[in-house]
Amino acid sequence: MLKFLKDHLASPTIAKVLAWLSPTVLAVAVWAREGAIQQARELSPQSVALLLTLSIVLILALLAWVFYLLPSFKYLPKYQVYQHRVNGLYYCPTCRNKKPLSPLRYEKTGWRCPFKECQKFYKDPDYNVPPEPPKPKLDPRTAWMAN
Repeated sequence: MLKFLKDHLASPTIAKVLAWLSPTVLAVAVWAREGAIQQARELSPQSVALLLTLSIVLILALLAWVFYLLPSFKYLPKYQVYQHRVNGLYYCPTCRNKKPLSPLRYEKTGWRCPFKECQKFYKDPDYNVPPEPPKPKLDPRTAWMAN
């Protein structure tokens, strides 16, 4: 269950939704500003300090949670490579920390690492060999000319 939540909450779609909601939240905060100021005037200094501390801790916890859920690479066991979450390109597991970061090159039956010292090949399990075209049948009267 935790893995399901982690995969779905870390998707770029959630980031886009949160980006679109930010102006709405800001507008509500501006609209409710006067009421919040009035409530803050009635609180004791200890209560204000406690609310401020709790707010800072909550913001830090949310930032840590976001950074925990949004790693830049996701391992794909089917292909045995890493996929970048933003651009969707595949990267070699042994070379993904090398600089400059280079994605795997696509070949007919899989992907190859671009680094000279690695050159590892990752086979595409979904690749199907195309069927050979049928050979034309020779007319027995002209078959001696084909040899």
